[in-house]
Amino acid sequence: MDTDNLKSAVTKAGKYQSVINLSIQDMAFHYGTIIDPTCRFIPKDKAMVEGAVKIVYPSIFYRVEKHTHFTIADLNSSILSELTKLNNRKLTHCDYS
Repeated sequence: MDTDNLKSAVTKAGKYQSVINLSIQDMAFHYGTIIDPTCRFIPKDKAMVEGAVKIVYPSIFYRVEKHTHFTIADLNSSILSELTKLNNRKLTHCDYS
């Protein structure tokens, strides 16, 4: 998860490493993920993440939401399938993905 130094998530914002709120750390541990706040002096970090979301969201979410999934395993399988297709898609004007 990428946060932009949200006051309720980041206890102390630092230039290179920020201190994360314990509740947010517990949530990340519970869901098996990490919290990686953007650097406050490098606003380009957030733009890169938002650019990636603009690519991934329509490529995966719109296709997955068209189907009914009855289990989380079925949903995860569908997401993984779409992610594999996205990762294997060739770049524009290139011969590689």
